[in-house]
Amino acid sequence: MVADGYEADILKGFSQVGNAAGTGARLALISTTQRLKTADIARRTGYIELATVPNFQRKFAEATYL
Repeated sequence: MVADGYEADILKGFSQVGNAAGTGARLALISTTQRLKTADIARRTGYIELATVPNFQRKFAEATYL
C-alpha cells in the first residue's frame, strides 16, 4: 500500500489487531463479564438497511471519489 501526505497521517493512528473476532469469541466463552458486556452491546446495537436509503449508492460513490 502506498500512502503519502494526508493519507499517511491518517494511517498513523491505526494498527493491525489480527483475528479480533476470534479473540472476542474466546473472551466471551471464558469470561462471564465479557459475555455480559457483549450481550449489552448487542441489545443497544441497531441495523440500517442502506439499500433502502434514498440515493445512498450515489452519495457513497461521490464520497469515495477524492
